[in-house]
Amino acid sequence: MTDSSKQDRLRKALDVSGSAWLLEYWGDDAESRLAQAVVDLDDFACEYERRFSERPDPFELLESDPIRGKAFFQIDTFVISLEMKIMIWRIMLGCEILRVEFRYDMEDATDLLITLRTPYGAEEQYRGKRSRDFRVLRHFGATEDNERLILQGYYALK
Repeated sequence: MTDSSKQDRLRKALDVSGSAWLLEYWGDDAESRLAQAVVDLDDFACEYERRFSERPDPFELLESDPIRGKAFFQIDTFVISLEMKIMIWRIMLGCEILRVEFRYDMEDATDLLITLRTPYGAEEQYRGKRSRDFRVLRHFGATEDNERLILQGYYALK
């Protein structure tokens, strides 16, 4: 697939997911940001495949499960690190959010460590250090069980 057809596919996905406003927001930089987003998605798919021996397809997810697909095509997903994109995909595949450790100190490094539990019981850890990585937290759904907070899922903001 050519770069321009990949960009067209991404443009269509942004439209279907309700995130087409990004193109207007990006203004004159829209084409270069779209091109960078295509590169980032390819990097994500390659790294995920290297780790888990299967290649994720966010475009297919948008077609087969529009609610989860829309969540992936949010601006926050595009600006976070590769590590956090992989963590999101793992949640979309059914991993549970087991633990969130967030350390903030205005005068020191900030740290985010998210531990997931796979459907098979294994634990996986994902670390975010970039300031943009913390945006994932606002997409987690929250519920309660016996007065205990349960975080689940990664959802679109609207």
